[in-house]
Amino acid sequence: PPPPPPPGRSTTVPNLASAAAARSRSVKMTTLNWEKLPRGRIGRTLFSHDRLGSVLAQGQLRVDGGRLEELFIQKEAPLARQASRRGSNLDAPAVGSTAGKVSLLDPKRATNVSIIIKQIKRPSRRARRDAGAALLGRPNYEEIPAEELRDAILEANTDTGPFAFEPDPSAVGVQEQTAAEEAEKQRRVSLANQILEIMPQAEDREKLAAWEGDDADLSHADRYMRMLAAIPRLEQRMKCLMFKLRFDDDYSVCVEDLRHLREATDAACGSQHLHALLQAILEVGNELNAGTMKGDAAGFRLSSLVRFVELKSTKDPKVTLLHYVVETLLDNGADALLDVRAHLPHVEEAAKVSLTELQSRYREWVESLDRVDREIVTAEQSRAEIPDEARYTESLTFFYNQASEMQEEFKTSLEQVEGQAARLLQLFGEESGDTEPHSILATLTMFLKRLEKAADEVRRRQEAARANARRSGPAGAGTGSSGPAGAGPSRATATLPNTRRVNTLANAINAQAAGGLQNGGALGRPPSSPSSPLRGGQLGSNAAGGPSRSAGGADTLASLGSAKRPLPSQQSDSRTE
Repeated sequence: PPPPPPPGRSTTVPNLASAAAARSRSVKMTTLNWEKLPRGRIGRTLFSHDRLGSVLAQGQLRVDGGRLEELFIQKEAPLARQASRRGSNLDAPAVGSTAGKVSLLDPKRATNVSIIIKQIKRPSRRARRDAGAALLGRPNYEEIPAEELRDAILEANTDTGPFAFEPDPSAVGVQEQTAAEEAEKQRRVSLANQILEIMPQAEDREKLAAWEGDDADLSHADRYMRMLAAIPRLEQRMKCLMFKLRFDDDYSVCVEDLRHLREATDAACGSQHLHALLQAILEVGNELNAGTMKGDAAGFRLSSLVRFVELKSTKDPKVTLLHYVVETLLDNGADALLDVRAHLPHVEEAAKVSLTELQSRYREWVESLDRVDREIVTAEQSRAEIPDEARYTESLTFFYNQASEMQEEFKTSLEQVEGQAARLLQLFGEESGDTEPHSILATLTMFLKRLEKAADEVRRRQEAARANARRSGPAGAGTGSSGPAGAGPSRATATLPNTRRVNTLANAINAQAAGGLQNGGALGRPPSSPSSPLRGGQLGSNAAGGPSRSAGGADTLASLGSAKRPLPSQQSDSRTE
């Protein structure tokens, strides 16, 4: 078994609530201002069961308190930084003009109607047949005849006519075809919105109905408005038609969002590595806050993870508490916990999905289907007076039956996800009324990305230290002092071939004799230092440049470099050569 750690240097924490909180420090440390979970809410959270011990070979996380003190000893109060964000919205004024012979509408109203009517267009059918006119996927546009538009509204016809889905056939390639389809979908919905926007009001209807002259004498805007005013229940028809135009696309998007949310919540709730990672972070945070009101936490809210990213070392501003977490995990052989994001593939997508919005969208569907149902009943009652109502009711009934089945399927899936979301909130110690699942998933996504970046930086820094140690190794051995502060020859020398090692030792003896060295022990070694548990079963060097062991247990040449903080255990091992 490893020797016990000296005071203030290394701490082995057996429980999730760190035992380090029971003691006070001799130095003042930077405080991690995290948000502790009340102990009464720990029972069903991920912190109530030890997942970390099953990941670590030694069963417990060793936290190097000395390294923590070196990095986060409090020197001065941090300066507050505030960023101001400015934004501006620029609204371009609408410009338009009225035209016509006689205008029955209010001048301002007539101007607005004229502007919108000019926008009620569709890609020219003649241009679509002419490949030259449709060059680069930009066909000419033509005005929609008022009579054709009226018939489409009366029949709720989305298969032919102005509301038919007819993407530009001149588009080439998948990307262009997709863009053409999206443009056509937007055109149809925009057309319905434009009609709702200029829909005749009660005052307009009164003025238009009083006209007894020839419609040819009216302005273009007035003729359009008289045509719309003649359609029975125009507002109800257009709302049903709008719902019909949008439902398929809305449904597909919501089903995909629901799938991402279901898979992400399942993965987050079932990931043992994620739970072990958060428990390890709890241990580090408790070690840093030992002896303070912020210490002895049984758990923490996920919003506190950002503190590990923001809290910088007082020794090196480039090093954060998150870097120290990475070092600790590497030292404990828990490399797998640094790759948690790879096991949560849908979390990033689900972080963009709001369960509340999905629930709201479902309620909108229920209301819209009720409106369609009422409109079908009303149209059935009017069939004797309005001949076109037969085709109208037939079209709406077919859509209503199909959409109702899809809505029921979505409802079942939504209820399943709601149950999974409640479980996710409970697992992470959140109140269901305060937090949405996507907030938790967004926080996890942000933190795991930062964790991967910090792990990459720590590994590159360690590799650079090892490479530097290998380059400067032979010279350091010849002078009898290698590594940090003349720590003496390292065991790394033992890994050299026998002949080279003998020559190196001989050179060291000659150099010592020539220099008249009197102290420092054999070959200039300093007196032995107390040993402590190894910080790195699989590390090459720590973030401060210290020596380490390879995965096989043998020391590397890193101890011959310019490391700043040697491990006592490696100094004592070097005396046993």
